[in-house]
Amino acid sequence: MTFEKIKQLKQNILIKRLFFVLLIVVIFLYLKLFFSTGVYYDDSFLKKVNLSNETQYIGKSKKGDIQITVKGWANVKRESSAEVIFNLPNNIYEHYTVNFSDEEEYFLGNVEIKNENTNVIFTGKYYQGSMFLYDMNNEPIIEGLTFSVSNGNNEVIYDNNYRIPLISIVHFALHENETIRGNGAMLLAAVILIFFTFIDFKYPLFFFELRHSFEVEDPKPTEFYITMQRLSWGINSTIVLVLLIMAI
Repeated sequence: MTFEKIKQLKQNILIKRLFFVLLIVVIFLYLKLFFSTGVYYDDSFLKKVNLSNETQYIGKSKKGDIQITVKGWANVKRESSAEVIFNLPNNIYEHYTVNFSDEEEYFLGNVEIKNENTNVIFTGKYYQGSMFLYDMNNEPIIEGLTFSVSNGNNEVIYDNNYRIPLISIVHFALHENETIRGNGAMLLAAVILIFFTFIDFKYPLFFFELRHSFEVEDPKPTEFYITMQRLSWGINSTIVLVLLIMAI
């Protein structure tokens, strides 16, 4: 083997190693982003940041920055309270205090919400994990649509008509609405498609023979099949990329 061939071989090995390292870094950063803890608010993901005496949820919407701060940690099954502070686009600022008191029934607590002027804006009950608040007669509170007014393009309008849902205030006070950022179903679909595409690329005749070997002796693919197979690799790669992006 000549010196030039040895040099070329070492360069190829180096390129493969760099590609492998880069791929590992990209996968690590993607999974770190995918499994970020936070909340979804008005279709925007807010990343959770723990500070010494409070929790912040920070993110961006199409209309601007969003920051929601929770001071304290309320518990529906005992006397407790928490402050929830909303900083929303267009300088919308709301500060609430949520108070819980004991209730004998399991997963049920009396809840009181006060605004920044200490005026009580809601008194009722809350079942842990519920999507609704309940009045003192145990009737569900169906909130109006003013808090989610959109411009027809499914974009929330932050203006004077915007109202923060009372149930969202309670969920933040209890830290109940936390989740990971990523969509597991889309990630799983992308991983499955990557697996089958890799098998098809590594062993081009595997699926062809698997399909036809029981029907035809020594089957051979046509040029059209090979062309469409190669085309499918590019299409599948594009679909995988779209799924991975949509998953976060």
